[in-house]
Amino acid sequence: MSRHVPPHRWADLDDGRLSARAAARADRHARECAACAAARERVRAARAELRAVAADEPPALRWDTIRAQVYWTLAQERRAGAPARRRLPMGAVAAGAVAVAAAAAIALRWPTREPPRPPARAHATAAPPAAGGARLPPAPDAAPDQPPAPPVRGVVTLAEGDVTAGGAPLAFDELVGAGARLATGTGRLVVQFDADSVIALGPRTVVDVVAFDAAQVRLRVAGQVDIEVSRRAPGQRFVVEAGVRRIEVRGTAFRVVHRAGRLRVACTHGRVAVVDGSAATEVPAGHVIDVLDDLAAAGAARPLADREVARLRRALDVPRIPHWRSAEAALVDTARVDVPDAAARVDGIAVAPAAAVRVPPGRHQVAVGRRARWLDVRAGERALARVEDAARERRSAARAAQVDRALRRERARLARCARPLVSHGIAGGSFVTVELGINRDGSQGYLNVIDGNVPRSVAECVRDVVDAIAFPAGRPARVVQRISLAP
Repeated sequence: MSRHVPPHRWADLDDGRLSARAAARADRHARECAACAAARERVRAARAELRAVAADEPPALRWDTIRAQVYWTLAQERRAGAPARRRLPMGAVAAGAVAVAAAAAIALRWPTREPPRPPARAHATAAPPAAGGARLPPAPDAAPDQPPAPPVRGVVTLAEGDVTAGGAPLAFDELVGAGARLATGTGRLVVQFDADSVIALGPRTVVDVVAFDAAQVRLRVAGQVDIEVSRRAPGQRFVVEAGVRRIEVRGTAFRVVHRAGRLRVACTHGRVAVVDGSAATEVPAGHVIDVLDDLAAAGAARPLADREVARLRRALDVPRIPHWRSAEAALVDTARVDVPDAAARVDGIAVAPAAAVRVPPGRHQVAVGRRARWLDVRAGERALARVEDAARERRSAARAAQVDRALRRERARLARCARPLVSHGIAGGSFVTVELGINRDGSQGYLNVIDGNVPRSVAECVRDVVDAIAFPAGRPARVVQRISLAP
């Protein structure tokens, strides 16, 4: 086995997290080993670059203007009946090449695992009536002799309070597709359906997913939704129906509120259009429009105040899944964190009580008021986001003593976990901190690694040792235990 110092230990040394003895041993090793000396310099240089990047202000790119110009140009060409022009490296391209490029763009933007289906004649179906019998704009007929578009699926990343799908309580791992009816009570619901696209339902809102595929997304809204949508490929549509009007996406981030015959559309990024029959009113970034259902015309958009724009942007500060592959993969790649009985912040995002949050595996910060802790989760795991008060922690002293005695009995197994550190001569000062909840019958309700300075494999080994410990019956308690791995 190689006795080189692993890179994370050089990072710990750079942060001053190693003991004086371990730091001296690492420095001595670097003087004798050219490979480790080079690795230490690379780690130092990389961390210095990261600190510099974190301190820099991001460039102010005018994406709103760029996207608005692109969408406006494409919309004008479609209305004029002219095909959208593309600038390619070799100049003018034959019509067949344009078709191939468009098909590739759609396939890349909307990934699907389903095999292509044989062409079939599509039939237009009647849209379900809106609540209250409101008149809806007619849905466009599907083009004849076209294969059906691949379906799109969404995954729930946040569910607060009473949330239903089709009138039944929403299962957190249930995928959202065409035909779904989503409804919220006093909480919120967030659905993500690609890397940069989310739909956030506000309280007391009903959303009917009329169409959800690679060709179009069509939502019918009664209540409030905040939406962020990735750039549309040519031929793709994203439409929100609200009463007798529809909102068509020209950009990426906007809010629609439709209650009691009143419609409000606010755009914070990009551009949307409020369509009433053959008339369309553009709502650019930083503008809002208010209109009544029984008015013949929508009127004009007005500018939003800066504080209103900031508030709307905060509404889209919601849990998201990075490194998106597909909705099906997201269910496997992520973990669930339950927020039981107090408002909390998970990775800085405000979450109401009785909520479930989808997070990627790894370490996450959970804060309640001024108290915070780290929570480590693995893919497929379900964890509890709870920060208990100091009085309850003091009442767990008896359980903490039981944990300490049990760990002393498991020193041999813990020593086996630390063997990789000992073989590299870096076990000094190594530790893992675990948090465990002990039930009344002595079983463990939850177990998390919340801190440490060892590789993940060593931390997982320590966690397995603790997980195998059985405790006597007694009062339920939460215990935080720092486990030293020093020989």
